Amino acid sequence: MITERAAERVEVSPKSVKEARIEQSIASLISFVEEQLPSQNHFRIGQREAFGEIAKFLKSGNRKGYILHPTGYGKTLVLNQTGEVVNPTKEVIITPLVDGLFQLKEERQKLNPNREIGLVYAESKEFDKPIVIITINSFMALVNRVNKGDLSWRDNLINLVNAELVFLDEAHRYLTKKRIAALKLFALQGHGESILIGATATDFYSRNKNLELLFGPKIHEVSTMDAIEEGALVSARGVMVKVDLSLDKIGTIETK
Repeated sequence: MITERAAERVEVSPKSVKEARIEQSIASLISFVEEQLPSQNHFRIGQREAFGEIAKFLKSGNRKGYILHPTGYGKTLVLNQTGEVVNPTKEVIITPLVDGLFQLKEERQKLNPNREIGLVYAESKEFDKPIVIITINSFMALVNRVNKGDLSWRDNLINLVNAELVFLDEAHRYLTKKRIAALKLFALQGHGESILIGATATDFYSRNKNLELLFGPKIHEVSTMDAIEEGALVSARGVMVKVDLSLDKIGTIETK
């Protein structure tokens, strides 16, 4: 198994050290929800709820789950703001596309322009920054290199899996056996489990391929209808358009 071989070559922080940092991070999030969030009215209703549910979820001892918000609602802001509040020693954000790297970095720096953020993709290898945004392809390539015995990349993998906080942007993109196995490196037995939170607008493909089954429970949901009623999304509208097109010569086939 890819995870087992790579895990043998990865030495992460002791469980007690990692868990102590995680507990501190959770305490910071709870403090934000209880003391600061009530006065911050710029967040949408569902975003405010999500912060509270994430804090409650983590306080209960859970470490892995996801939020389901429609496209355009602002689920990335929830992840970025959570990262800012938690302020871990190491934070990793995994995204499916290179374009997502720059968008996530730009949005994060709007919250805190002084944040040191490293990008990892084909043209950049900034593993040493407190916040690392990496494409899933680059993460898989890194795991594969270490898995094959190329120990020159081991320190970079250790740097990532020591993260207290891991966000999966567009989490539905990682529902393959190899990607799920690789992501388990963030929860190596005996070394403490990273907080791993996914964000998606599409969580279910089939009974055997869905986020809840493969990653963990749904922490919070905003339905498309809720987002429309709140005014965050525009409701769907149909428009009739007249075109100069004849269907007279198009054949038809009868079916039973």
